[in-house]
Amino acid sequence: MGGYESDDPLALDPQTMRELGYRTVDLLVERLERERGGPPLRRATPAEMRERLHGPPPEQPEPFDEILERLERDVLPFASRDGHPRFFGFVPFAGTWPGALGDLVASGSNLYAGSWMESAGASQVELEVLGWFKDWIGYPPDAAGSLVSGGSAGNITALACAREALAGPMRDDLVLYVSDQAHSSIARAARMLGFRPEQVRVLPSDERFRLAPETLGAAITADVARGLTPFCAVAQGGATNTGSVDSLEGLAEVCREHGAWLHVDAAYGGFAALADRSRSTRTSGSTSRSSAAACSFATARRCATRSRSSRTTCATPRRTRRRSTSATSACS
Repeated sequence: MGGYESDDPLALDPQTMRELGYRTVDLLVERLERERGGPPLRRATPAEMRERLHGPPPEQPEPFDEILERLERDVLPFASRDGHPRFFGFVPFAGTWPGALGDLVASGSNLYAGSWMESAGASQVELEVLGWFKDWIGYPPDAAGSLVSGGSAGNITALACAREALAGPMRDDLVLYVSDQAHSSIARAARMLGFRPEQVRVLPSDERFRLAPETLGAAITADVARGLTPFCAVAQGGATNTGSVDSLEGLAEVCREHGAWLHVDAAYGGFAALADRSRSTRTSGSTSRSSAAACSFATARRCATRSRSSRTTCATPRRTRRRSTSATSACS
């Protein structure tokens, strides 16, 4: 091991670590160079991939060069190249090399950012970045926030925060309202949080693929008449399928009137607020796709419990209701 003493049989000496790192970086740079002239998507059938990658686990450690070679030959080529200039499918995102190196630093440092005691530096970076986001979208300095791994994690965090703030534990009378343009992660989040299918209202969008405030208001009024509790409405700050943006102010007014929470899923269009500040909305958020991997930010204007909602969550004042079991904060 080049004179490097360690009790860990897998530990490497610094020189070997550098060499492996240089080879890995070379592989990535060469791959990026080749991809510029290749197709934006290379497919493979399940049978072909099984033929390339099948086999039992190795009984002994394999040479790193062989692992890199197989990775380059049998794994990395079979994927979409989302940063390719001819990639127009799904939701494209162009990773940056500084973002990739940032992931390398985070992985190599093995940072644990779950508490201030164990990672004050990384925690302060998160607070600073969230501060930038709050300033960009017009939230006050005391708004709460968090960074999460991506859009799906963001939506479940948003709904969990909303339920904790407005209702506490899961209840049978709570109703969630979504547009037929809502991202599929909303439905998954609802299931994971214990909402049954009949507790989720999928409302039709209009001819512009937007959820009209009148549609939401009518659905909420009908549920109140049945003794149910309007809990949360999910608005689109840029729907994934069409890019449409709901009438956020109108939906916020309906939620405010009925004491419901408004969560704006702005993963697709939230950062449009930076392009033209005169057209920005104070209820938008975003999933950042400018680094090597997706990262969602969570922020709410003001909340009794720290918001861990991705993209953006905002609660409206809640009126005392017959079936309410907990007090809530005003985040209008």
